[in-house]
Amino acid sequence: MASHDSLRIAENWFDHFSTALGSGDSVAVTSSFLPDGWFRDILVFGWDFRSLEGRAKIQNYLTEVLGKVGITNMQLDKSPSISPRPFSLTTTQPAGVELAFTFDRPHGPCHGYVRQERDEDGVYRALTVMAMLHDLYGHEEILQSENSKSPSSPLK
Repeated sequence: MASHDSLRIAENWFDHFSTALGSGDSVAVTSSFLPDGWFRDILVFGWDFRSLEGRAKIQNYLTEVLGKVGITNMQLDKSPSISPRPFSLTTTQPAGVELAFTFDRPHGPCHGYVRQERDEDGVYRALTVMAMLHDLYGHEEILQSENSKSPSSPLK
């Protein structure tokens, strides 16, 4: 599978998924999953961790939470290190396409990762979707380099 095919497949899936998610349509969001697909929520839709298998469970959960989450600025991540690309389960044939995306919630920026495979009808749908809160606005992690230790540090 060529990289431009992976990008086209990823964009088609992401356009459907992000539109459905933004409109709060849990049925449309769920239709972007394989029947036995998995959804992993890490502090995005609630303040806990969830792993859900199958469209029915995913739809029930999203029906409860989608109207309350306020997702904005969904973007397919096309940076070179994580741009849409094929993945293989065997050494001979690509199994599907993996992609990443970013979005915002009122309390912080989030990331999402997807692996999709062809359904029986030939349409690429999500085998797995993982969404996670990346940081909290107002409580961002402060990163310091080794050369910028405070003057009072005993490790000078």
